[in-house]
Amino acid sequence: MLKRLFSALSRLSADNDRGVHSRGSAVAVLSEFPPVPMQWFDDTRLPLPDWELMEAGRPAGLEPAALDAWWTAAAGHWLLAMAEALDAGAE
Repeated sequence: MLKRLFSALSRLSADNDRGVHSRGSAVAVLSEFPPVPMQWFDDTRLPLPDWELMEAGRPAGLEPAALDAWWTAAAGHWLLAMAEALDAGAE
């Protein structure tokens, strides 16, 4: 799963470097992330990860690319949670 995410992010980056902007595919690629055990602060109005707890609980022994993909997935889950919370607040 991490390998697929890394590959998709690499293709997206390469497309952006060439000036290709296909919002439809970017949203599809970036709206799904591998599962990451998120740690959230409880006392916030919007979702806020506890990055220090995330650092303490991150997988050990990952290669740099896999570790980057893990953090990218964590950030993606945070952004999706933010989008959901903001969307719910707009109703």
